[in-house]
Amino acid sequence: MTAIATVMAAMMTILVNNGEVSGEGVLIEGVECPRVRMTDGREFSLMGGDLQKLRSATGHRVRVSGEIAAVSTCMQGLTLRVETVKLIEAEKN
Repeated sequence: MTAIATVMAAMMTILVNNGEVSGEGVLIEGVECPRVRMTDGREFSLMGGDLQKLRSATGHRVRVSGEIAAVSTCMQGLTLRVETVKLIEAEKN
């Protein structure tokens, strides 16, 4: 799937769910905010919650839910305002 198709699919999913996002993924580093790469390939910057704890868990699998933020200082793609995040396990390489 091309990058444009991936973005369009993510936007359609978000629109259908009224901006709510939930699922599992791996925490990755971001420019200003930690990010999550979901199992379906979507990526979101994360804001809210304990950002220091999220940054220290880079590489770990998480279950996350939240809403797309209208405004963000994360500077990378769509930003998810975290409602819940739960550590699942460390990513096995």
